[in-house]
Amino acid sequence: MRTIPVLILMLLTAPIAAARADDGRLERERERIEAHLAHVELTLRARDVCHLGSEQRAARAASLDRLRVYREAGVFPRNTRHPDEYLPYFIDDYGTACAVAHLVIASGSGDLAQAVASGENHAYVPDMTTSGLVAWAEASGFTIDELAMIQPSYCGPDFDAAPCGGADAGTGGRRDDDGGCSVSSPGASPGAPSVLALLTLAVAVAVRRGRSR
Repeated sequence: MRTIPVLILMLLTAPIAAARADDGRLERERERIEAHLAHVELTLRARDVCHLGSEQRAARAASLDRLRVYREAGVFPRNTRHPDEYLPYFIDDYGTACAVAHLVIASGSGDLAQAVASGENHAYVPDMTTSGLVAWAEASGFTIDELAMIQPSYCGPDFDAAPCGGADAGTGGRRDDDGGCSVSSPGASPGAPSVLALLTLAVAVAVRRGRSR
């Protein structure tokens, strides 16, 4: 007779356990993308841009500032239609923009972002052919390879994303297995974010938790 109460208890607690597991997966996915963006931002800020014009340099600096704010907000697209794979989402089903799409929209080119989402929503940046994207990148002081570095993929709901695990777009849009940590420091192991990127992320998380108390 004791079996029945135990079974009932298991049935009642199963949804709670499932919800907690889902929350944990989503948090790990958020941390993975946040680490990727922190690393790429640091890398792009360190690059020599003396070859760019003054307007391009200003636009690039503004976009990198926006990328930092976007990362700190921690609201990223969700892969809702491809449960068992990593895939780019330029703009997801809820209207959430990826990092590249956010930069395009924030610069005042929302129509361009919508055009990309309508025709190439799951494409990697180097494969995109939407008219105007290359011109936007040039005016904004970025190369297509740099936009590809920024672009992450998003894990489907059947995946359990580790902080650096799963296929993503690497430098120049090449596919790799680092889950969004494509730009590594010299001597770092493949797929490992730099120590500076991790420290930046740790400080950001600590500040966020302090504000929430």
